[in-house]
Amino acid sequence: AVVYIGLNAVTTAHRALIPDCFNLTERARATSAQEVALLGGALVGVVAGGVLISAASWAPFAFAAGAVPLLAAPTILGVRERLRESPATGATATGGEAPERTGFGESIRYYGRSAGRPGVRAFLGAQILWVLGYAAMPSFFILYAESVLDLGAASASLFLAGFGILTAAAIVVSGRVRDPARQKPLLALGVTAMGIGFIGVAAASTPLTVAPGLIAGAIGFGVISTLGFPLFTALIPKDEEGGYTALFFSVRSIASAIALPVAGFSISLTGSFRALFAIGAAATLIALIPLATVPSPGGPGPLERAWRRIAGTQIPPWRWWARGVGIVAAVFVGVMAIGLIVDATFLQSVDEWGYRRINSFGPGGELIWDAFNPHTRNYEITALIALATAALTRPRLIVPVLLLLAAAFLLGAVLLEAAQEIWDRPRPEEAMDPATLNLHGVWASFESYPSGHMVITTALAAATALAFPRLWPVAWAYIAIIGVTRIVFGAHFPLDVLTGILFGYVAARVGFALVARLWPVPEWRDRLRSSGSTSPD
Repeated sequence: AVVYIGLNAVTTAHRALIPDCFNLTERARATSAQEVALLGGALVGVVAGGVLISAASWAPFAFAAGAVPLLAAPTILGVRERLRESPATGATATGGEAPERTGFGESIRYYGRSAGRPGVRAFLGAQILWVLGYAAMPSFFILYAESVLDLGAASASLFLAGFGILTAAAIVVSGRVRDPARQKPLLALGVTAMGIGFIGVAAASTPLTVAPGLIAGAIGFGVISTLGFPLFTALIPKDEEGGYTALFFSVRSIASAIALPVAGFSISLTGSFRALFAIGAAATLIALIPLATVPSPGGPGPLERAWRRIAGTQIPPWRWWARGVGIVAAVFVGVMAIGLIVDATFLQSVDEWGYRRINSFGPGGELIWDAFNPHTRNYEITALIALATAALTRPRLIVPVLLLLAAAFLLGAVLLEAAQEIWDRPRPEEAMDPATLNLHGVWASFESYPSGHMVITTALAAATALAFPRLWPVAWAYIAIIGVTRIVFGAHFPLDVLTGILFGYVAARVGFALVARLWPVPEWRDRLRSSGSTSPD
């Protein structure tokens, strides 16, 4: 207990040196240095402890007792803090007198007042959510890997080691961010990457398919670890670095403590270790909501401007909504009519002939299967490409691009579920002699019309290309490749693929019109006006 109290006291004081000794442009790099040192020190400590304990059980503790003061000495001797007035008489950020904080009750009231400040309150709320998202992962990952991925402890530990290496790399890279105005949008991108990555991990079933999700999660976690505290330090009043640093890390510690029983109970209730990542993804992505209201140290950034746009957006007139609903309904009725007509006429044999011609090429090697069949992973990659393109070219588009992807995905999923509820078209292996087909997988338990894989793939790829028109050739090439693989793998008839592409494209176009109308992006609105999709106002 004494060691743990001392560890937290040292950590708080050491972290408080960052806002005390570095300006806003240097704090990300300083935090990055601390985070990398923590990772490196933990690794060295584990190795050294393992060697020493083999000599004597007391040796690691004796070594630590001598090493900690020696390691702290350079900081203690080398750091020169700013001189300031005592807390009892020093001026606060508001120009008033800072109360003397001596008693426990006054300390609690001080932290309560500090946590209640608007920007601080929003940030701490976001931090609680993303800590709930990741804190339980290391403790339960070995069990998850054994239960879901059928991996032993040694193999699972390699995945954790890879997660740590990627996290360290992301910490180093994000520590190079010097412009305070970029910290918040990049932090939001990191939160998004971790949330989407955890969704992919929750949906994966093999070590190969779980890897992309873990990569995205590790990168996002590294960005959060590096840029979260520097963004918070911009909210600290003058001469209160210690108190606010303690508030930041105590809230993080409490959220970490809560995360473990929440994860354990969730796994127990659902009977699946996938709940660990599903709940983590949900908590992480919800953190974007309070994060949007946190002021940026570089002035109003993309998230603040986005929030103000949402608050000030006028709801479009009912005719606009009626037009959109009418277009979607017409496409839906047309697709269902086409399917039923084909099923009842000679066109079914034409569809089967086309299927045989394409399917006869065979599914190809395992590399092709592993690259193009895992749909959840492909969805994640498409979404990350869109968000990364926005971050690298136009950071102000991060939020509208995220909304566009979500709108296209949701609308495509609604169209797909409605169509498959109305008509359960047999899969090729059910309608034809399976012995004459090249089948890579068993598909009969799922509805065939339209192809759900193509609906979501097209929705996300087309949404990305609508946001960044130069990507249209890449998007259509990717859609075409996925469409062909659905047939050569034996999963769908050509008609299933084509109608899936149509549904996905419509979902992307309608989502684009909706986001551009509610969230005025000038270049998006100009394109809509030129196509007659919206009125000049």
